[in-house]
Amino acid sequence: MSDNANPTVHSTLPASDLASRVAGPPEVLQRLDRGEEVDPAHYYFRIAPMFETADARLAWLNDLLAVGIGHRFVDGPVYNIFEVL
Repeated sequence: MSDNANPTVHSTLPASDLASRVAGPPEVLQRLDRGEEVDPAHYYFRIAPMFETADARLAWLNDLLAVGIGHRFVDGPVYNIFEVL
């Protein structure tokens, strides 16, 4: 279930719409680059996504200022995104 206060969104975010910062020890970043599973506690992964939609039901996303935390897993990244009020 979702509503404007707690939307559930499943989407593919193009790289051009996602500013990100990944930092950590060189050996950890190398493991991430190789696609290995790395404990998220060992690196810093933050994002600042931008949303654009023509769907009137989701128009509120167009003005949303958001930040997020990312974790990279073997099968792809997962983001927890939060609205900045």
